[in-house]
Amino acid sequence: MLEKFGEFAERAATNASRRQFFGRLGRGALTAAAAVGGMLALSNSAQAAARYCGRGSTLACFGKQVGDPCNLDNYVVGFCRANGGLGCSCVAKK
Repeated sequence: MLEKFGEFAERAATNASRRQFFGRLGRGALTAAAAVGGMLALSNSAQAAARYCGRGSTLACFGKQVGDPCNLDNYVVGFCRANGGLGCSCVAKK
């Protein structure tokens, strides 16, 4: 693998001036940075879908995900619903 990279670098250096070589290198770096940035942007939006109920939640929902089942009074099963900020509350299923 290193030999192939060395051969590529040697061919690029002999067939182009320094300015052309660094221009091509810069375009390649820009393309790679754009690809990595796009992957990071997509991964953040995927992680944002799973929201956990944190501080400010009712005891039945604390530490669970939005939409998880929870127990209301009298052993009625409900689900955790976001109530604005970080907190969630347990509401009855309809």
